[in-house]
Amino acid sequence: MKETGIQIDSIDIDGRCEPFGIDSKAPVFHYTLFSTENGKRVTSFQVLVQLDEAVVWDSGRQPFPGLPYVRYAGEPLCAMSRYRVRIRVWDELDRAGPWSGPAFFETGLMDKGFQADWIEPEQANTVREKDIPHFMVFKPNPEFLGGHDRCRPALNLVRDL
Repeated sequence: MKETGIQIDSIDIDGRCEPFGIDSKAPVFHYTLFSTENGKRVTSFQVLVQLDEAVVWDSGRQPFPGLPYVRYAGEPLCAMSRYRVRIRVWDELDRAGPWSGPAFFETGLMDKGFQADWIEPEQANTVREKDIPHFMVFKPNPEFLGGHDRCRPALNLVRDL
């Protein structure tokens, strides 16, 4: 089978380049294309996702939906694992392009039940944010001559989250 001039230029996962710590159970793969020939059109694609050398999802050849976004539809992803994604496309003459170079993503803790407490230092001589009138926080700076220091900084202010 002759190869097409259409190739995968780049792949991103959930809108990021090789993300680390994603918790999505079904990430979305997006790819960009380039071609050495004019007037080429993609008619189908195939996505391959691997964990180490094991294939966890092979989409098989699928008709091109009109947009280069593909949602993962394989077996459940494992927490704290590094996956490799490769994609290829076919043109209007039914010629397959080469497999893309690998793109990687790493899953986060997923549903492992992680629990933690915020670490906040003890702050003496502070006022809670809601107890300070608005005009005190944004009091104009009399020395303002332009730039970024129009308001005085609010000192000893604790932000309620």
